[in-house]
Amino acid sequence: MHKFVKGDSDYHELLNDNFDELDGNLETSSNQLTAALKVVTDDLTNYAKKTEVKADIEAATTKVYQKTAVGLGYGVTATLTRIGNIVNLSINSNQTSSRPDGRANLTEMIPAGFRPTSSQTVDAHAYVADNLNADRYMLMFFYSNGSISSLSKNMTSAPLTIALAATWLTSDVIPT
Repeated sequence: MHKFVKGDSDYHELLNDNFDELDGNLETSSNQLTAALKVVTDDLTNYAKKTEVKADIEAATTKVYQKTAVGLGYGVTATLTRIGNIVNLSINSNQTSSRPDGRANLTEMIPAGFRPTSSQTVDAHAYVADNLNADRYMLMFFYSNGSISSLSKNMTSAPLTIALAATWLTSDVIPT
């Protein structure tokens, strides 16, 4: 910047030079401010993304714990437990009536809020008293629409105890 001294004859030129210098400084400052603003905006965006991920993780791990029972036909009852979007199905229940060999579509349904995102096939084990019966076999099928079916062999006697466990993901709304 040029200082004015009383009597300068070229003060118009000096004044214009000072304005030009101020314009240049202003433009540089504006560019620096824009760059700094971009850095701050990027930092805030990254922080927001991290915060959203953290919130998603917290929501998935602290959602309401839900538990319900569902019948699986022939006197067998399962327990469904949901924490977040994870569902666990467990059975250790007596079959009280004879189950025919072959495929059976059950009338019972997995309730909304516990249904798998994709079909699940689970091996079931059968035992009488403390004896595991390897000649008895059953597969349970759990479908995303809530329907259930089974495929069994030699499960025709009752009483016998059915045991199985499965875990799956659900995208169902948490039941109230």
